[in-house]
Amino acid sequence: MIKIKGTFSLIIALIIAISASCLAFANGHGMHKGRIYDCCKATSLTGPISKVGVKVTEEGEDYWYGQIILFDRNGNIMYRGKPASEKNTAKDMLYGGPEGVSQAEALCDIDMDGCMEIVIAGPKSDVSPQEFTVLRWEDGDLKKVKTGYLTVTGKKANWTSTPDDNKGWVTSVKSKNGKLFGSVLSIADGNFSGFEATLQPNPGRIDDGFKLTDIKKLH
Repeated sequence: MIKIKGTFSLIIALIIAISASCLAFANGHGMHKGRIYDCCKATSLTGPISKVGVKVTEEGEDYWYGQIILFDRNGNIMYRGKPASEKNTAKDMLYGGPEGVSQAEALCDIDMDGCMEIVIAGPKSDVSPQEFTVLRWEDGDLKKVKTGYLTVTGKKANWTSTPDDNKGWVTSVKSKNGKLFGSVLSIADGNFSGFEATLQPNPGRIDDGFKLTDIKKLH
């Protein structure tokens, strides 16, 4: 059994940090069919995509389903993804429902290969390991690059196909100035701690995982 050490406020802060990106897309609340909502914006001037949005295509009392919408540098729609639905909640779609919310969290050229990537956080509703999907904009289409959990050991985040709640993991990501940053819940000797770090991949090799650099501990 995992022991929790540290202040109650730290645990609360970690839960808030993990959940913050999902609040705007709460299950069915405030989401209206036909409307397009912003998910994340590019924070560097490189690449053709300025922001990622989601268009609500189905709406119910406690759920909604949508499709990825990409905008160009002039603010015009340049791409519409396949709409998600009750029968098709593919991991590269954006949707919300009883299982939780799936949405884009980061947009940048993560691995410096000249193509922009979108990192999508899968549905989650508690402090369990977070699943991510990386999509790459290439040849006028979105292509899935990787899906899995970013399990943290020391100063490295490796992709794993199954979660391991006895190790640390990346809980959320964001992009800034063309770089990817992550919030990390670390576990050492059964104790929780949290920090933020730059997620640095090998050039052109997102599937190799990330080195954790510029680490800033959460207090």
